[in-house]
Amino acid sequence: MSTLVKIPAGHRFVLGSRSSRRRELLELLIPGDQIMIVPPLVAEEAGFERITDWEGIETQLAKIVHEKSDDVRDQLSSRNLPQDLADILGIVCADTEIVVQDSDSEELRVLGQPPTDGWEQTVTEWFEKYLTGRTHWAVSYVAITTLRGKRISKCVKTAVTFSADANHWLENYLKTEESLGKAGGYGLQAGGSLFVENIDGSPSNVIGLPLKETAQALEELIQA
Repeated sequence: MSTLVKIPAGHRFVLGSRSSRRRELLELLIPGDQIMIVPPLVAEEAGFERITDWEGIETQLAKIVHEKSDDVRDQLSSRNLPQDLADILGIVCADTEIVVQDSDSEELRVLGQPPTDGWEQTVTEWFEKYLTGRTHWAVSYVAITTLRGKRISKCVKTAVTFSADANHWLENYLKTEESLGKAGGYGLQAGGSLFVENIDGSPSNVIGLPLKETAQALEELIQA
């Protein structure tokens, strides 16, 4: 399979993620046999409670991704001899969040993954209050970190507008259970695309990894 970024033969990048979607997207840029999967050990991430502005959201995203990167880097250093790490060019970590604006206060709010218990009601409330007929944003922070600590990062924002009649399909959409495990309660790569009226920016960013910006960061690191 032809990929978009040419990785030197005999070298690999590490993907620090449990997300199959993120892996599939990265494999469009890097050959699958040159990707090593090492998820962060710590699953719990910092939250966005009381963060209501863009600067705060982007700062928190950076913190989350940097902690993931450091977690993976520590794992690699502890379980491998130095000579076993020579082929690793960098660690790719990312986080994507859905950001909405409260119509009353105009403050921003981050919608994470819906809770396991009562997720249908939560997603329904999100659609009614924040998503249907309105524009929200998918925001991703991507960092590529070398084992020596050099870091190249990108923060990417995509505006997504849902149609005014999105609620027409919501009941049946919830039956697919696609909302589970997805920030904002929908997946653009599958049935959730039914709700979308317009996308301003990178579609892959909404799915979980902005391809153009990630490719640019990979090439920047390789050429450094």
